[in-house]
Amino acid sequence: LALRHRPAPRTLWELTLRDTRRYGLDDTELGLGIALPLGADWTLAARATASPDHRVLARESGAVDLSWAAGGGWVLGAGLGRSLYEGAGAAGSSGTSTLRLNVERY
Repeated sequence: LALRHRPAPRTLWELTLRDTRRYGLDDTELGLGIALPLGADWTLAARATASPDHRVLARESGAVDLSWAAGGGWVLGAGLGRSLYEGAGAAGSSGTSTLRLNVERY
């Protein structure tokens, strides 16, 4: 389920609720996302999630992405993300970090 509000072009506020079932385990996840224009060609997007159950989904996650409309239908972007999980690793929890670089053509 997603509730989205677009108050202006290239601007988005989003609230999400997700239920999933994997390996016989049920999880719920709540999320919040935002996208904002930074001038005519740049867009900043951020999102965060939390799972109160976190049996198979990340306990918490977050990401930030920056994209640039380069012209001619090309969009270049980069982002960072982090997800934290329970029940694995030496201290009882573990995490993953991601670096995203993307090139798109429309």
